[in-house]
Amino acid sequence: MRSPSQEIYDYFFKVSKTLGYDTYDHLPIDDVSYPFVNIAETQLVSDFSKTSLNGTIILAINVWGTYKQRLKVSTMCDAIHHQAIGHIDTDNYHFFAHVNAHSINLIEDNSVPDTSFIHGIMSLEFEIE
Repeated sequence: MRSPSQEIYDYFFKVSKTLGYDTYDHLPIDDVSYPFVNIAETQLVSDFSKTSLNGTIILAINVWGTYKQRLKVSTMCDAIHHQAIGHIDTDNYHFFAHVNAHSINLIEDNSVPDTSFIHGIMSLEFEIE
């Protein structure tokens, strides 16, 4: 059986692909088309007991686009975020989204010389039920 963190990760990887987005589990090394989605880190804040598996999972999702694709990056973030509202059932776990703890941040990224990207940074929080 997979961990709750892996199940929520896989769930949103599938959501992104189903929405038609190029989706990666890492930042691509090769040249790829923009925009794309990177399902990034998970963090488990456990509250386990002898009889139950409880806690909170924080999932980071990045959306990358060129500086001319700000609207597309924003739209992609919103579409993924919409799928992170309410209850989510996976094969082995039930999750409840802490929507008030979700955040979407769009920033300009100039880390590559002579290049400007729009970077959507999403943080989504889920309670294991």
